[in-house]
This record gives sequence, structure tokens and C-alpha cells, in this order.
Amino acid sequence: MIIIKPNSKRFSQKDLNELEKKVCAPFPEEYVNFLRKYNGGEVEDNIIKLPSGEIESFILSSFFGTRLEDINDLLSCYDTFEGRIPKGSIPIGRDVGGNIVCLNLNREGYG
Repeated sequence: MIIIKPNSKRFSQKDLNELEKKVCAPFPEEYVNFLRKYNGGEVEDNIIKLPSGEIESFILSSFFGTRLEDINDLLSCYDTFEGRIPKGSIPIGRDVGGNIVCLNLNREGYG
């Protein structure tokens, strides 16, 4: 189980709506609920095991949120990485090596 230390700043629905407009896709309800509860945050129990594939696990360090410092702000990170991440994805967090973790918003990718 992942333990997340919530961010102390309040979640901004306005910022999230702006990001949805930029990417032209709605966010999954589960992710919006996560943002409302934590607004990003630091991951304490951070080894994530994957079900299969080339990589078996990775160490997650943080999730991005709204109205945070640029390095952890969803809007700012999207603007920074927009041309370097797959279309229809948004950066939502970072691992301990500084790699960006993305959420696929393409309808085929979830649901």
C-alpha cells in the first residue's frame, strides 16, 4: 500500500479545468478525487511493484497538484513537458531518479 503525505495547499478545481481544456480530455473521476483528497503530495511507502513487463518496480517520490511551486504544479509541469510526453498524457508525478510519471487520458487507455 502506498502512503501519501498530502500537500498542505488547497486543491484548485479552476486550475484542473484549465488543464483539461489544454489537453482536450476529461480526467478520470478517480484521479480528480485523488487530487481533491491529497492535491499531490510526497510518497512515503514508495516502492511500486508492476504486474509484468521489463520493469518490475520503481520508486515513486511525489505526485503533482494544483497551486504548488512550479516543479510540482500540474499546469506548470504540463507546459514544461508538453512536447516531450505522449499526446493525450499529463505528467502527474516523479520517481526518485527525476523521471516523470504520466497519466494516459486517451479513452482506450482507461475505462
